[in-house]
Amino acid sequence: MRFSLWHSTGDPRDYIETAVAAEAVGFTSVAMHEGLFYPEVVSRPYPYTADGSRGWEPDAPFLEPMTLLAAVFARTTTLRAYTYVLKFSLHQPLLVARRVATLALISGNRFGLGVGQAVWPEEFAPVQMDFESRRPRMIEGIEIVRGALTGEWFEYHGEYYDFPRIMSSPGVSEPVPVYIGGHKGPSLRDAVDHADGWVGVPSTWEEAERCARRLHELLDERGRSRDEFEIHGGVMGAATVEEFHRLEELGYTDVVVSPAADYRSHEGELTTQEKIDWVGRFADEVITKM
Repeated sequence: MRFSLWHSTGDPRDYIETAVAAEAVGFTSVAMHEGLFYPEVVSRPYPYTADGSRGWEPDAPFLEPMTLLAAVFARTTTLRAYTYVLKFSLHQPLLVARRVATLALISGNRFGLGVGQAVWPEEFAPVQMDFESRRPRMIEGIEIVRGALTGEWFEYHGEYYDFPRIMSSPGVSEPVPVYIGGHKGPSLRDAVDHADGWVGVPSTWEEAERCARRLHELLDERGRSRDEFEIHGGVMGAATVEEFHRLEELGYTDVVVSPAADYRSHEGELTTQEKIDWVGRFADEVITKM
């Protein structure tokens, strides 16, 4: 069982200083969410809260994850980090690939790319991207990123992206793991079919069990090894060694936790020192006893 420390908003120092503390006490990874902007009006409910509300304010301080994770890598030596998740369908994949390669190279292969489709049409309109094609563009984008990361000549001819032979140098020395997020059936299938693992938002026990069970069913159907597929997620309110062992028994390889009352760090904003103290307590109460 490995543990990932997740922040979604806060002062830049929070991410860097808590990452240093997390590495020192036994966390495996840090995970960072992407929030590009806050549409004033959205046309569908947020899927990860009980009432469909967004749960954060318009001025919540979301920082660009790949930029900030470079700073985290500069202050750590063994800690891994991944996006949780990058709203991939809002980005041009070749540009993402260059940033991924840079993070992999400067960190010594400690970076993982977690991607998702984004939630609202209102997120796509300001950046002139098509909402309806977000899923197939994400899948094509993953293929393009993997091709670019080889550092060799490659070309791509898909429905949404098409280009002749190019080279994106330097490539990476080890494959960068790709994770796909989302709790719905198509997202779970995409993770098994196109990625190295799945990343889920911490949720209820029922939801955590459902997702893990379905992922294992899909892996077995596709003939993929469960041992080579990562499952990242958690349960809101889980706090005891027994509860984390239960998640391990369900097949979770990486449990995501946050130094806030629940998984959304913006719900109860703490100081940087309070978050560092929380990291230490969690390690004492859980990680050292697992």
